[in-house]
Amino acid sequence: MSALRLTLAEPAAQGLAGREDVDALERALYLADRRVALADRMLEELGAAARRRPSARAGEAPVDDDIARGLAALRAARDHAIAELDAVLDAVLQLRIQVGLRTLAGGRLPVQERLQDLQARVAALAELSSLELACAS
Repeated sequence: MSALRLTLAEPAAQGLAGREDVDALERALYLADRRVALADRMLEELGAAARRRPSARAGEAPVDDDIARGLAALRAARDHAIAELDAVLDAVLQLRIQVGLRTLAGGRLPVQERLQDLQARVAALAELSSLELACAS
């Protein structure tokens, strides 16, 4: 995000987007990253707890079916969130490239609108993840 800020701070790119748009996207990405980190910790802790259960050591299934389905749903939601975040970060890089191309060729690029679209995509990810988890429970 700091690279995008530097790009937009260039004299030739000034006025394409406000600092608040970049800040809002960065905040949304940070919160999404924190949610993924929490899911990672939970998967690690819950997996370790399941492996320590007496039934796991006795050769039985380490967790019952409901717990296994819940862990699988959490893992799938986490994987989906990571894929979406990667796509948003790729879009930010693409936006920087487009800013460079447009400043060379002249013309106006709807950077502010694109940043707002990306922010909405990250926000929708949180809503989609909560729906996926609700459906899995």
